[in-house]
Amino acid sequence: MNIKEFSALAGVSTATVSRVFARNSSVAGKTRERILELAQRHGFRPNQVAKASFGGKTKSVGVLLCRLTNSYFANIAIGVQKVMLAEDYLPIIIDLREDGTRAGIKRLVDHRVDGIIVSISDRSLTPTEIGEIVRFKLPVVTVDGNWLDGAYDNVCSDDYRGGYLAGKFLVENGHRNIVFCGHTISSATAYRRVEGFRDALSEGGVPFSKNNIIEIQSSAVNQVITDLKLAHRLKKSDFTAAYCYNDDDALTLYRIVQSVGMTVPEDFSIIGHADLDFATVMSPALTTIRQDGIAIGKRAATMMLDRLKSVDCGPRLESQNVELIVRESVANIKTEK
Repeated sequence: MNIKEFSALAGVSTATVSRVFARNSSVAGKTRERILELAQRHGFRPNQVAKASFGGKTKSVGVLLCRLTNSYFANIAIGVQKVMLAEDYLPIIIDLREDGTRAGIKRLVDHRVDGIIVSISDRSLTPTEIGEIVRFKLPVVTVDGNWLDGAYDNVCSDDYRGGYLAGKFLVENGHRNIVFCGHTISSATAYRRVEGFRDALSEGGVPFSKNNIIEIQSSAVNQVITDLKLAHRLKKSDFTAAYCYNDDDALTLYRIVQSVGMTVPEDFSIIGHADLDFATVMSPALTTIRQDGIAIGKRAATMMLDRLKSVDCGPRLESQNVELIVRESVANIKTEK
């Protein structure tokens, strides 16, 4: 049943039906209730996409996330969904890693979504692809990385605080020769984590330089060679601990350390970042920095709804608190010889 047929059934104009579903207060209460009851009985819903062809809104928002197999990004999606569905908006969620051809982005634009929530912390989108989004002048909220010249609302974890907590904990447990390890060491996110990490070490009188930063792997092709080099370096060095860019990198470092006969944490201590769902079942269980993906998703959705309601303010940059989760992967070496 289309809107014309339903309007005839209800005995009102199509404009009145549209105003009822747009929650326009100009329609009398009794009329609104009668139309909504009739719509419920006959299973009628207005076609949001068709409305967009005439300058209306689709009541939908595109959500582009880096990797939904990662529990952190999956939780962001859950947070967005909770807020959007409660406000009668449909989040259309796309995994950027799986959308290799970027067909999903084109479909979002074709669908006339009202706005875009996007994670670009690892620069999964090229400048051309970002341009494809912003040229339509849609509201944009970025999650995690905010390297688009601060032009858009952004919500992220407090990466500086995460790095600081990791460094402070390692220093308190007697570690003096510490490295930062990660698959990425040049992103804005990594920079903030290293900055907090370095400051915590400095407060504890522990030296930190570029020699204390190690890239775990540079590409899939030379991953094995890179891992072997790192394993040899850790075996021959005086390093006793590492703070990793994320839990995936911590898992890789576990394997590298163990490949040369070392054990965690007896020979080498490791802290991750994110508190992904596998951190508790790693052996030993991983000490890590917990990020609240659901809270970030909820805040990103709220920011988007503000924009869609024409809240007048400049770009908002907000961070969510993080927490050190202590488990079994860090040894206290203060009492060792």
